Amino acid sequence: MEQNNKTFSIFTLGCRLNSSESSYLTQEFCNRGYKLVPFLEEKADWVVVNTCTVTQKAEASGRNVIRKAHRFNPNAKIIVVGCYAEMAKEEIEQLEGVHLVLGSSNKHKIFEYLDENECIDAEIPPGFSSEADYHTRGFLKVQDGCNNYCSYCIIAHARGEPKSIPLEELLKHAEEMLQNGIREIVLTGVNIGEYKSIYQGQEIDFAQLVKHLLLLPFERFRISSIEPNTVTRELLSSLKDSQKACAHFHIPLQSGSDRILELMERRYARDEFLQSIALVREFFPDAAIGTDVIVGFPGETEADYQESRSLIEEANISHLHVFSYSKRKGTKAFHMTDHLSNKIKEKRSCDLRQLGDIRLHQFMRLRLGKETSVLFETCSNSMAQGLDPYFCKVRLATDRELKNQIVQVKLNEIVGDSFVASLL
Repeated sequence: MEQNNKTFSIFTLGCRLNSSESSYLTQEFCNRGYKLVPFLEEKADWVVVNTCTVTQKAEASGRNVIRKAHRFNPNAKIIVVGCYAEMAKEEIEQLEGVHLVLGSSNKHKIFEYLDENECIDAEIPPGFSSEADYHTRGFLKVQDGCNNYCSYCIIAHARGEPKSIPLEELLKHAEEMLQNGIREIVLTGVNIGEYKSIYQGQEIDFAQLVKHLLLLPFERFRISSIEPNTVTRELLSSLKDSQKACAHFHIPLQSGSDRILELMERRYARDEFLQSIALVREFFPDAAIGTDVIVGFPGETEADYQESRSLIEEANISHLHVFSYSKRKGTKAFHMTDHLSNKIKEKRSCDLRQLGDIRLHQFMRLRLGKETSVLFETCSNSMAQGLDPYFCKVRLATDRELKNQIVQVKLNEIVGDSFVASLL
């Protein structure tokens, strides 16, 4: 396509789902002849900020990014999209430099405003990882929306009711990923375990969706995050039989206290979470297990917090993501009493992050000296870096160009949160 001499940059805040959608938007700009330039490094005609609204901190980060973009390039037209844009359109429109604000469900309308001659009416496809983003792993969005309405979370309000992408579309876009050289497919969505669709006249669920996608010739298959009450024996059996599934599962916890889980309006109890972990280990005994924990939820006592801490140990969690509770307007928790001080939240958050570091290094030490495969994502200054099937970072000193290659290595040393490896 002939270049139109216009430039754009894009900045993404938040989750893997946002990264997947930004990849698609990036590719669509490039398909129309726009040139991608680095954010806040080169001035662009259009700046897209893909926002998140999980926490107030995420919203503040979004506003900060918008202001930085305007200061760096006052002439740029800034487009703000995503969940924060969905929830606070009028607030964002007041920020200097903002040209257009579109919520999650209307991101595709960006291209209706760029140029009258380029007006389209397309929907964002399920997922895409483009050459413009230099990805080696492809994020395939299979589902959007949520109806859990957890008391602390605004996502169900921002994203709307669950919407599953038809399998025919998913297969089509997965094939496109393969054609673009993607080696690992990662399934993403807001609540992917609730996937429901009709295929060839039959209703299929998430486990059946996975069976179909596993037939494609990707070399690796990974699930980004799945709720504990949607982990099933059928799903795990299919993954185990494929020989290409990564032994890494991210299963959100949020709290180890049944009392707090009930206040959060989560759909499981402590024992049910542990049963989900046990089921995973039945099929993948050495699996890496990641989870999310919120500290400082309204009314959380020291005893409640210690229950979260003890569950992380009991479940043998290896990858821990810690969040301090943040008040969100529009949620039930916003109106609860007994909100904790920032000092208490910071103390518990720091303590839990330290525990997370200990847990990760304990897991990594068990794997020292072993052989594994690594999908290398970057290669510069004689150093290749990538991820193994257990979602551990691996570095390798080499002059070979290993980007987007899966290579067998030996794990020799731990430096920081990464393995240092050698070629086999």
